[in-house]
Amino acid sequence: MGGALALSACAPKSGSPLNVFDTAWSLVETEFYDTALHGVDWRHARHIYRPQAAHAADSAALYLDCLNPMLARLQSSHLMAVPPPHTQLKPGRRYALPSASASLLTREDEIALGLTLSGQNPTVIDSAAPTKPAYLAGLRRGDRFWIKEVRGNPHARSAILTIDNEPRSKVVNWTALPAPWVMTTSIDEVPVLRFDRFAPIDEGLISDTLRRDAPCLVIDLRRNQGGDLRTLARLVSHLLPYKASLGTLVGRRRRIDATARSETVNLTTHLAILVGPRSQSAAEIFAAVLRDHGRARLFGERTAGDVLLSETRPLPDQGRLQIPIWDYRRPSGTRLEAIGVRPDTASAATDTQPLPAMAAAWLAKQDR
Repeated sequence: MGGALALSACAPKSGSPLNVFDTAWSLVETEFYDTALHGVDWRHARHIYRPQAAHAADSAALYLDCLNPMLARLQSSHLMAVPPPHTQLKPGRRYALPSASASLLTREDEIALGLTLSGQNPTVIDSAAPTKPAYLAGLRRGDRFWIKEVRGNPHARSAILTIDNEPRSKVVNWTALPAPWVMTTSIDEVPVLRFDRFAPIDEGLISDTLRRDAPCLVIDLRRNQGGDLRTLARLVSHLLPYKASLGTLVGRRRRIDATARSETVNLTTHLAILVGPRSQSAAEIFAAVLRDHGRARLFGERTAGDVLLSETRPLPDQGRLQIPIWDYRRPSGTRLEAIGVRPDTASAATDTQPLPAMAAAWLAKQDR
């Protein structure tokens, strides 16, 4: 019997837990980018979790105990069920997106502390800016720490950290302020552009820097977790010949070959791109495309490998389902999902030279 027919035999009330479950299950069956569903027996998954959904006491139980555990069987990035805004969690329960790389420290926290971090419990300090709260508290590049607790409100913050090889915990206090998504600095007169998302609102400022006729540029994507695909395509097109390949999108029924479309291009600036485990999605595509065309050298650590392109579908109870509908192949033809982008120059926190300085030194040699 077909899945749609089976679900319509006894249609549950709209907005009920069963109605939400059936909607989410059907969307995955019909729209998930891989028709083989990663080899998962999706009907068997329905058989296991649908009875639990029927007895879910509230939205929290439906999403935490049924929907997301079922989706986790597919072991896919960009696949998650987000509960409706009114969802209330009982004491002791916490909602966390599956496979999320979220940290107890936000990007605003890291910037206010003067840190660039990688990993999570243990977390490794890639850099610590002098005069900033973390450095003044004794934290240094290469330190590994575990976050025991973060306290305070969104502005006045403190954290209790356990440092590797130190017997006592440290308490660090800071004031978290709104941090810009696009930042420009310099190292030894080499410009450094850091942007932490691909969003239309930031595109103008980023484009101005990318198109500038400078000898060299460091692009820091270590905290960039992706964003808008069209913004990505327009930005990377500034650095490539017209109609250069941006890779291929592979869906259930068709393929799309993406190409550079900007007629205002910068093909002379030497580029170094910083990447790491928190470089995700559009950031990984940006780095891979420029690497495949020989336009940039990559420094840092392997990226996350979370590059499936997704869309969000509404669920009957005002919840949402994020579902990947496209796979991605880089211009070289290889996949990035679950593989990531490997840097040309790998680095570790034990290196004597900070990563941005390492990239700037390489660029200085290219400009001679």
